[in-house]
Amino acid sequence: MPYWRLRDHQHSASTRCARQEHRDALYEKVRQAALQHPTSGYRLLYQEFKAQGEEIGLHKIRVALGELHLHPPLPRKTRKPSEKVSTPQDWPAGRRVQIDATRLSLPDGVCWIYFVLDVPSRVVLASRVVRSLSMHLAKLTLDEAVGVLRAQGHPRDSRGAERWRQ
Repeated sequence: MPYWRLRDHQHSASTRCARQEHRDALYEKVRQAALQHPTSGYRLLYQEFKAQGEEIGLHKIRVALGELHLHPPLPRKTRKPSEKVSTPQDWPAGRRVQIDATRLSLPDGVCWIYFVLDVPSRVVLASRVVRSLSMHLAKLTLDEAVGVLRAQGHPRDSRGAERWRQ
């Protein structure tokens, strides 16, 4: 090891010790303030120090909180209550179909597939591949599925075929 490095290390020992003591004093101040205000983040602690007349920067407070592992817990996100799901007993009488649109990513873009399922048997009655979602194409797919059900001999329910399209 070069001599000048050892010499410089010995000459800077007092400066290093003073810097370490200053850092320890700063960390102790931040620790005491964080324990007095356990839910405050570094910005509120900065405002507290500023009100006391101490000049400690935001970055120094944030680093000290990280070193001391005293970050306040993150606020919990609240969830919206889920929608009420109707039970099958609440559904009107008659055959039910369900439409589903599934997105597929292709090398040249995206496409969508409409599937119309028979709810009781989960059989696919009709399907259609389209480039973009369209109410008109969804209605045509539903009409095709209703035609398949009629061809299988399922009669119209009391509300007519319009019930299937809703």
